[in-house]
Amino acid sequence: MKKFIYLIGVLTFMSCSNKSPEIKTIEISEKSIFSISDNLTKLNISIDGMSCEMGCALKIEKKLNAKYGANTIKVDFLKKTGIVQFDNQILDFDKIKNEIENLGPYKANKKL
Repeated sequence: MKKFIYLIGVLTFMSCSNKSPEIKTIEISEKSIFSISDNLTKLNISIDGMSCEMGCALKIEKKLNAKYGANTIKVDFLKKTGIVQFDNQILDFDKIKNEIENLGPYKANKKL
């Protein structure tokens, strides 16, 4: 029991230090923010073939979120739609459509 109390005391003493937290500053130029946002395109897609919200819709969102150039993805199982915001210099509708249709029995089309 004495060893246990001694160990707790040593750990408490060692964990307390007078070091102040390190503060890091990151500078971001406004120009880079605007140049990125100039290339964003928002696309509404109809997605047929989804059979469940937790499996199909989330699988599509996860796959597109992992795609370089994709910014925001929201798939609505009940409406059978997806809203994708992406960098149009990296991705286009055909690449997004292929990603969706390669995941399963889905058909993706531009929604008018």
